[in-house]
Amino acid sequence: MGLGHIQNSLAQSVIEASIEVHKKIVPNWTGWGTSLCWWAKQVGDTYPNPNDPYYQALTDKLYHPKTGLGLTIFRYNIGGGANPASALDSGRFRAGGEIEGWATLVSKSTSAIEMHFKPHADEPQMRVLKAITSRHPDIILEAFSNAPPYFLTNSGSVRGGVNGAYNFLGDEAASVADKPYYKAAVDAFATYLIYASKQIEARSGHVVNYLEPFNEPDGNWWKVEKSTQEGCALSHATQKDILARLKASTSYPLAANDANNIDQAAAFMHYMQSQQSLQLVDKVNTHSYFGTQRTELAKVTAQKPLWQSESGPLQVSGSVYDVALKMASRITTDITHLKPNAWLMWQVLDNSEQWCSFKQKEAMQGNFLLTPWGTMFCHFSRFIRPGDAIVDSGSRENILASVNAEGTTLTVVVVNPDMKPHTIRLHHIQESFGKPFQIEGYKTTPKVSMQYHDYPDTLTKDGSYQLSVEPQSVVTLQFFRK
Repeated sequence: MGLGHIQNSLAQSVIEASIEVHKKIVPNWTGWGTSLCWWAKQVGDTYPNPNDPYYQALTDKLYHPKTGLGLTIFRYNIGGGANPASALDSGRFRAGGEIEGWATLVSKSTSAIEMHFKPHADEPQMRVLKAITSRHPDIILEAFSNAPPYFLTNSGSVRGGVNGAYNFLGDEAASVADKPYYKAAVDAFATYLIYASKQIEARSGHVVNYLEPFNEPDGNWWKVEKSTQEGCALSHATQKDILARLKASTSYPLAANDANNIDQAAAFMHYMQSQQSLQLVDKVNTHSYFGTQRTELAKVTAQKPLWQSESGPLQVSGSVYDVALKMASRITTDITHLKPNAWLMWQVLDNSEQWCSFKQKEAMQGNFLLTPWGTMFCHFSRFIRPGDAIVDSGSRENILASVNAEGTTLTVVVVNPDMKPHTIRLHHIQESFGKPFQIEGYKTTPKVSMQYHDYPDTLTKDGSYQLSVEPQSVVTLQFFRK
């Protein structure tokens, strides 16, 4: 029934889409989320008193679905920790990027690596997590690692390998002297992650729902010579070995592999399939900075949950508003073709306004002003809620539709990135959703931000709904069945 037909001429710019409420491409939407690194470290350092009123304001703006971002998924960064015995890491981290590790090295042999654990590590980030979980216990919490601790690397640094080489201790790029430590390092890293996860649970009062041992392990940019954050490249074989050791040691559901590139995530899953090891991965994570193989990754993922676990405007050019509009289009493209259960932004606070949801300087003082990216994100996150179903919209690139579990509310988000207006025709509204209904709408343009707009509640003779969408704008419509 999907029309999927575009008439896009200067004389008549019409985009037609079929809204098929009963065709659910994502039957149960898990939610929207973000990572806590590195902004949570900065917040925790700035506000050391956990009872400071700032935390109430912060958590409201993160979680509230009407006045905030509507986030229900948070990713806690298990830091590897800078090398205290070397000048290698001293003064080399970006703001907030030096995360305290959960253990120090006691001894190292080819048979075992002994660690001294630190149960009260990483207090600043933990302060933010506790503020969230104490007020909103229904969130989903994922613990993830950007890099193993410094003593489980070839370079001796959590910032990366020599010239971006694989940096897990004993991995393919290891020296002859380091290779014998590989098995002991795999065992130690699994022990480290499990210990940190248990401490996160004990201190936050919230279960760790997923454990992800990697972050962009496909990246050759994790170079100890110049990286300013934790990062570690790992071979597919090493990733498989670490996942296998974790699976044998813990009941935490495991996520993998948080590739920077959708195509690399698909390549990793194909590798795991070839090794008959798909059972080691309970949930698939990918970033969507680059890559085009969304359909392929969705296919190889099969019935496993799939998250777009990190995205942002990496190498996206234009004004702050232009970049935000391109990110809104990325959301519709990712969800339409990748069909993830969740979509997560990278950071809510950042020095770059293109990357953050709130203006950082003001937000750090308790004044949470949405950036254009934050506003456009809210067009999705405030209205498409956990438990909703993402429904077929004729595979339109810039149209996303969902229906709530009760079938009483239909949400349609339309992104128009072009410099000219479009007429949007949403077919089958009456056929698949019904009439009568009431409608509420919000729009963001270069001139207005999340402005309520009075859209008519009338249908065309064929049961379609038609509206005009301004140039470079985002519109969210909600149809409420009476």
